[in-house]
Amino acid sequence: MKRLIEVAHEVGLNIMENALLPDSVTGLYYREEGYLPGAILSKNIHGCSKLEKVALATCIGTHAVISGEEVYVVARYDDYKTEDPIVNEVEYRWRRKAVQIAVPTEQLVAAFTSGIKDVGELAEHFNVTDDFMVFRLKVWEISDESNEVAFIHCKGRKQQIKRGA
Repeated sequence: MKRLIEVAHEVGLNIMENALLPDSVTGLYYREEGYLPGAILSKNIHGCSKLEKVALATCIGTHAVISGEEVYVVARYDDYKTEDPIVNEVEYRWRRKAVQIAVPTEQLVAAFTSGIKDVGELAEHFNVTDDFMVFRLKVWEISDESNEVAFIHCKGRKQQIKRGA
């Protein structure tokens, strides 16, 4: 989380924690003319480091992808559920950026190399939710000419991820 806070500050994102937001909302990204862009993290997730990290990463990813004078984007508990369709290309891009920021490729490769192959274990290792990790694995890009196949265990099933595809 400390690294994400540093990234947020580097990109000029103001962070407000412990805000009163609706129950299903974990965070809110905003950019409005005359104000610094910001990430508001819900008091409902205060103390749950996984949800705080996912909400902040989502706000940073949104900040990196969205342009315009006035923007408000809500992060919800279930934003990374695998069965939920992604609304549009912009939403896909900010989610992709969020998971890449929170779980850098080099660290993901190191985790695989060390033998961590279960989605739950990977999520625990990176302190993110299982759904967030599943989405991270779906957008995994690695410049590996051999197109090796990595196997992970997700919800009791062995799944295959082709690297470099």
